[in-house]
Formats: sequence, structure tokens, C-alpha cells
Amino acid sequence: MRWRYNPPQDAVDADIVPRTYLSDRKETAFNEAERFNRTLDDWRDGQMQQHHDSRDPVTVNELIQSYQKSLDYQKLKDETKKIYTYQLGLICLIEVKGKLLGLYKINQLTQPMCQQVYESLCKRGIPFANRVLAAVRKVYSWGAKFGHVERNPWKDMDTY
Repeated sequence: MRWRYNPPQDAVDADIVPRTYLSDRKETAFNEAERFNRTLDDWRDGQMQQHHDSRDPVTVNELIQSYQKSLDYQKLKDETKKIYTYQLGLICLIEVKGKLLGLYKINQLTQPMCQQVYESLCKRGIPFANRVLAAVRKVYSWGAKFGHVERNPWKDMDTY
């Protein structure tokens, strides 16, 4: 079995971390991935700080990362954190209008765009789509509570 490290394209393009195969040994591969992830997190933290300093709205990816550093997130059970990390990572990789959702500025998302994402998730099952929707709603509600977002486009969506 081969382990592969597959970071976001923007991190690869910025030459922060490589997209590469890791060690054949599970433990070594996981350690390498952790090291890459720490480098990636440090880079993202720097990006987040630049956005806050310049008053530009942050991206969906950055909002999620900020939420994951919050006390609200830290209070969650470890299993819930793992599920949210998976679900929120997945939602950022969905393409909307030719662009990954995670790369959109947080206030650029419209309810029709979010509805399109939900419909896409429903192909994997309605219960699954509803759980992912609950996670992203929580992030946007947290963002609104702390003044990061003006509105929550995920809030009043039609669900199945």
C-alpha cells in the first residue's frame, strides 16, 4: 500500500507543501503528513492574518480554519471534530461555477450557490447531505456571531 499526500492546489502552487507519495510504512507516512500539515497550517495562519490586517473578507477555507481554532470547536467531542473536519474539507472541494467552494470569499456565496452544493451532496445520500449542511451552517453561524460574515446563505435552504 502507498500513502499519498494530496494538499490543496493553492498550497502546491505557492510551493508550501508538495503533492507526493509518502513512505510505504503507515507510521512514517502519517508522521510525514503531520509535518506537512503543520507547515500548511502555519502558512494558512499567515494568510488569515494578512486578510484580517487588510480588512479583506476571508475565504470559506479560512473561515473554517478559524472556526477550528475557536473555543466553540475545541469544546466538541473528538469524534465530532473528526467528522466536522471531514465534512468541511469535503464541502470546500466541491466545484461551483468552475471554482472550488473553499476558495470563494465568505460573503460571495449566494443561497443558489449553496443550494447547488447541497444538491450535489444529495447524490451521496440525503442524510449525508443534511449532516454536511448542518456542519457548514454551524461554521457560518459562528462566523456571523463573531462578525466574520454578514449573512448565512446556508441558513434558510430547502432540504429534503
